[in-house]
Amino acid sequence: MSGKERRRHTRHKTPESCFAALRAESTTVGRIRDISKGGLSFEYLEDVDAPAHSDGGESVDLFMTGGGLFVRQIPCQTVRDNLAMHDDLTFSGIGIRRRGLQFEELNEQASHEVEAYIALCSRD
Repeated sequence: MSGKERRRHTRHKTPESCFAALRAESTTVGRIRDISKGGLSFEYLEDVDAPAHSDGGESVDLFMTGGGLFVRQIPCQTVRDNLAMHDDLTFSGIGIRRRGLQFEELNEQASHEVEAYIALCSRD
């Protein structure tokens, strides 16, 4: 596998105040690690009783702690969901997972809302 970047959109790291709530069979909430116009990745606590991720019908809400912009029901699909490595939690028994989402076809309004959210989250 080559090290060539395949993403079409620039990924932006986010501060600890940026969160995603994935809605499928159940709701999964976690901290956004990075985001672009094409999708995002977020980390969440593993719930062994929750159903495995679905292959469609998903949407994600984007929000920030302390107020700010709240973006609702962005259509998406899970493209990756795996165990995240964190040295500080290795022996705690808590599983932290990282899920990658790809945004589906966004209408003009949803596209503008995602761009506004990225602008707020990527400020230094």
